[in-house]
Amino acid sequence: MVSLHGMLRNGMNKRNGKRLTLHQIAEMAGTSKSTVSRVLTNDPHVSPETRRRVQEVIDRHGFRPNLFARGLRGARTGQIAVIGRWMERGFLADVIKGMDMVASRHDAHLLSCLAHGPEDYISLWRRFAVGGQVDGIILVAPPLKILDHQVEPGDIPLTLCACHASRNRRGWNAVDAVSLNNVGAKNAILEHLLEQGCRYLVYLEGTADTYDARERVLCFQRFVESHPDVVGEIVRDATWRDTARMRTLEFLEKNPVLPDAFLAYNDMVAVGALEALRERGIRVPEDVAVSGFDDADMAEFIGLTTVHVPGVLIGQEAARLLFMRLDEEEESRIARHTIVELTPKIRRTSLFAQGRHRRFPRLEQVSQDAG
Repeated sequence: MVSLHGMLRNGMNKRNGKRLTLHQIAEMAGTSKSTVSRVLTNDPHVSPETRRRVQEVIDRHGFRPNLFARGLRGARTGQIAVIGRWMERGFLADVIKGMDMVASRHDAHLLSCLAHGPEDYISLWRRFAVGGQVDGIILVAPPLKILDHQVEPGDIPLTLCACHASRNRRGWNAVDAVSLNNVGAKNAILEHLLEQGCRYLVYLEGTADTYDARERVLCFQRFVESHPDVVGEIVRDATWRDTARMRTLEFLEKNPVLPDAFLAYNDMVAVGALEALRERGIRVPEDVAVSGFDDADMAEFIGLTTVHVPGVLIGQEAARLLFMRLDEEEESRIARHTIVELTPKIRRTSLFAQGRHRRFPRLEQVSQDAG
């Protein structure tokens, strides 16, 4: 077992060049060794005056806590693990920014890790859950297969971000979560396209194994099923800008009828679709409408219809829930769930009604010709 002596580093006794002990710090601060230990582990049961004297000694001699050793003893490490799947401009960067804003108010830091795939994501979570290196974990947009694994009773506090698992029976139903109202926002975009006269819709599906991806594609399917006059198709594996461009070009090559609208999983997928349409000389929105999701920085500049996702706010809420859980004196198995509302942003790329004279056949026209 690592002793609290191992928590001190870079602080030497100037009289003999040896590292100061807790006893020596206590002597200089006029208190006991156990009180010094409580100050070092942020125990709230220390008077402000005593904490001030101990802290003055620590600061004067340049001591810094060894966070890993502290974690092995079960005290607060001051670190929160944030596990994501990839770094990109936009969502994840904004989420981490929001988390850090909350962490700084708790005198804590983020330890951000990017997983190299679903299995690595799960492995990182399990290592942090039992390793004692961090006080808590925030899982950002985890792969859905993680929900097949058990949350163990002895795991450190955990918060789901951009995910929810209320009906899961492997312990996840007791995990705090922040999720997005994907359905409300996606339905608003679909209703807007319907008002624009769009009846043949193609959905470009991005990463298929996250909560948000599943919610958005299911919303699209339900919308099409509930509107008999709407035809919908799904293009799979349009995971990023380049693949979205290729999948869109493949779709245009195989289908004689141009859809009324392409709906993309996120804005970068939408950009890939826009590039493919431009290569084929297809005008947006006169010939086809395009929408994205996330409201990335460039979306307003290029006039992309999308959904604003407040990443900073989402990160703040996820961190807030985690620190609430960490500060609880008694463990509660009742999960907190925050649903973040999203805002549709209607811009030029979806104003399909502007296309008075389409250069491409309509779906009903092709159906009539075939008949």
